[in-house]
Amino acid sequence: MREKDYYIALNMVSGLGSILISRLMHTFKTVQNIFQVDIEECCKVPGMSIEIAKRIKQILLASEFVKELEQIQKNNIEIITIAESRYPVLLKEIYDPPIVLYVKGDITVLQSKMLGVIGCRRASTYGLNQSAQISQALANRKICIVSGMARGIDTAAHKGALHAKGKTIAVLGSGFNNIYPSENKTLFDEISKNGAVISEFSLNTLPLRGNFPRRNRIISGLCRAIVVVEAAQKSGSLITADLALNQGREVLAVPGIANSLNAQGTNKLIKEGAKLVENAQDIMDALEVIWNF
Repeated sequence: MREKDYYIALNMVSGLGSILISRLMHTFKTVQNIFQVDIEECCKVPGMSIEIAKRIKQILLASEFVKELEQIQKNNIEIITIAESRYPVLLKEIYDPPIVLYVKGDITVLQSKMLGVIGCRRASTYGLNQSAQISQALANRKICIVSGMARGIDTAAHKGALHAKGKTIAVLGSGFNNIYPSENKTLFDEISKNGAVISEFSLNTLPLRGNFPRRNRIISGLCRAIVVVEAAQKSGSLITADLALNQGREVLAVPGIANSLNAQGTNKLIKEGAKLVENAQDIMDALEVIWNF
């Protein structure tokens, strides 16, 4: 079995997150060794339960793992592990990087200059236009737009980049067999042909609520900076902004109308020091040193 297959298997073990996987790797040195040690030895790793240790021992013979490998090959899905040189450099630097990335599309875009564009799902016409226009202008300047393929601001960002015939990356909070939202299946196909769709989740993973914070850390982790276009006061986009700051990324925000609910989050970010963005040139100016334009 290939080394890559061991990573895929480990990633499929229920209850085994990236932090615990990191501890396993540190203790047993190679991914193959993790599957070779006995359950008692595995349980000596801090945070490891006997239940998860048993799942690790069982996964290589599980039918779902065999089917996973078959579908990966059948659907021309590229797998990038954290041990490979082509794994995105910035993403590897975060506190809890995913050990596996499923990629549908052009893997070379993961080495490009990337900017995250995020915001709320129930976006206003103003927000949608801002997201699309900024993304289109940046894509015209060879910046790859990264977002989460959610309704609203994310979808507008991807479409703006595609309209410019530029590159865009969608990061999913589910597996490739469960595209979410379902109406974005066509967008999924378009992005995979003009950029890449990526996920850390195995193919049949459902779009469960808890998956989206994990997805968000990848969006911010891939990029030098993120732009928040519209966000309510308790928006998931603000969580992503916090993740970005913790990862040492730049956070920028598009101001909104003062009494709009969708502006409460973005205006708060600006008050707290996020760079104010009115157009794509503001972003280029703010990130000139980072990107060496």
